[in-house]
Amino acid sequence: MKKTKLFIILFPITLLLSFTGLSQSNTATISLDASYGFGVFKNSVETFVNTELQDDIYKSQNKKFSLGSGPSLLANFSYSVSSFASVNLGFKYSFLAKADFNEVIAIGGVALEKNRLLSANRFSLIPAFQINTDNEKINTFIRLGVSINFTDQKLKETTELDSNKMEYFWEYKGKPNLGLSVMWGLQYKLKSNVFATLSFTFENYTYTPYYAGIVEVRDNNTIEHNPNLLPIESEIDFNDWVEDQYSQNPDVDKPLQLPEQTFNYSNFSVSLGIVYVL
Repeated sequence: MKKTKLFIILFPITLLLSFTGLSQSNTATISLDASYGFGVFKNSVETFVNTELQDDIYKSQNKKFSLGSGPSLLANFSYSVSSFASVNLGFKYSFLAKADFNEVIAIGGVALEKNRLLSANRFSLIPAFQINTDNEKINTFIRLGVSINFTDQKLKETTELDSNKMEYFWEYKGKPNLGLSVMWGLQYKLKSNVFATLSFTFENYTYTPYYAGIVEVRDNNTIEHNPNLLPIESEIDFNDWVEDQYSQNPDVDKPLQLPEQTFNYSNFSVSLGIVYVL
């Protein structure tokens, strides 16, 4: 009974000492990882569909997609609070794959093709807590973190009619969003202060913009410096609730009102890296 009480008293003290940096094994490391992600949890977005015209019959596809695919670079700073645990701060930049959509509209017997190319890059801050085995030669670890994501999402909209081509370049605005980041990996000791790393990461993150606007217009590859576009044609506000488009008389001097759209950036990635012990 006395041993149990002693354990109850000493355990939180020991834990506190280790997490306040009083352990003798305190070390700091920096690392750089290059990874490639594969998008998961694909979803559809109302305004992004594929359509085609076959024998005067329109067909449409409610395409599901994820913007989480593509290469990334991750720089991470880690500080150990015990032999088996550390706190981390990661800086990640993702060069994400594009999603392509094609729409066909017949006007007076002439086919109008509209192509939408959705793309994005993303910068993330990832504070995380890491647990590892602290082996001499090969170390396994799991890193649990929260990602703070800053998304640069763009849309290139191209319409072609006969030999005429118009291009509209949209940019989205949205607040930074929180996500989940979980990494499992192996570290192999190359030198006394250098490790090679193989890791697997799961990220769950979605982006919900509140605004989109046209920032550039090109007419047959020539930039239109003063395009004659109404606000309802060149701006979009995304809201929780909007009036039904068939029952409203929209104000052309205000942005188009659309329901909120959620874009999925979740992914599973594989990465190789190098760790340097300071």
